[in-house]
Amino acid sequence: MLNDLIEMCKERLGSYEKLSWKLEIAPTVISDWKAKRRKPNAFQVMQMAEIVGFDQYQTLCLVMEEVDTKNAEQWKKWRPYGDSNPGYRRERAMSELSYFMATFIVKFCNFIVKQVGVSKHHVNVQELNAHNVV
Repeated sequence: MLNDLIEMCKERLGSYEKLSWKLEIAPTVISDWKAKRRKPNAFQVMQMAEIVGFDQYQTLCLVMEEVDTKNAEQWKKWRPYGDSNPGYRRERAMSELSYFMATFIVKFCNFIVKQVGVSKHHVNVQELNAHNVV
């Protein structure tokens, strides 16, 4: 994934030198990344994702999954897209549940207001001023 991302950036910008200039790094750093002698940091990965027009966080997770083998499972869990990711399914289910609960609460409150006959309260600013509240 990292090598593909680097190549796409090179195609977009025209050369490795322009890519290194854009990332504010030495051109040799890019060759070290390609040879797996060094790893880019999160900010550099997100900058490259922006250059090629990819989702930055998704790209970060995919690249770090590849280069940070020690924490690859965590990066996979944090990856925001793809049904193969259990963390994503859990987040999506929770967001759908949250939406359902919020909708339910609003409807329930509206129902109670109608049943009890409570209308909106209006604040009389002049009366509050008279009591030195405002």
